[in-house]
Amino acid sequence: MRFVELSCDSLLFHSIRFNKEGLSLIVGDGPEDRAQEGSSNGVGKTLSLELAHHCLGANVDLRLKKATPDWRFTLTFQTRDGDHVIARTGDGKKIWLDNRHVSLQGLRRWLDESGAFYLDPSIPSLSFRSLFKRFARYAREDCFDPLRTKKEADFEGLLRSSYLLGLDCSLEVSKKQHKVQLDELSQ
Repeated sequence: MRFVELSCDSLLFHSIRFNKEGLSLIVGDGPEDRAQEGSSNGVGKTLSLELAHHCLGANVDLRLKKATPDWRFTLTFQTRDGDHVIARTGDGKKIWLDNRHVSLQGLRRWLDESGAFYLDPSIPSLSFRSLFKRFARYAREDCFDPLRTKKEADFEGLLRSSYLLGLDCSLEVSKKQHKVQLDELSQ
């Protein structure tokens, strides 16, 4: 999957065109006086990442819902089978995939089947959303642990990290199944 553009129907939003090759970086300038402390807040780094998550089937962020309920955010991207466009209102109620209305569950199902990630059916708890969150960690708490995001259980984080690294996940799956069986026996 390669992002092409993130845009909005509001003139207040500045579209982001992603590079065709290499990395696209969104950076902010620090203070002009290097001796002065400061940050590059307000550039749009976190918001851009949040909007990509939003367009790619995340649960609705209440701040976004409140601030821009009627704005229509659009993410254009490429997969192996061509260009695609996902548009979603700020309140998350209306979603379009390639100009057709789709439900949130329908969008997530399509993303799982889109080929952006190969999802091995023999490995539990793999989905486009769960793997995408590993790359695009926009919540501060998602960055504390390299193996898992904020809401992941340890097993899921280790399994997904191992999967993305191309490691054999059968031992982790087997260990989890044995743990479940032991817990059932102890009951």
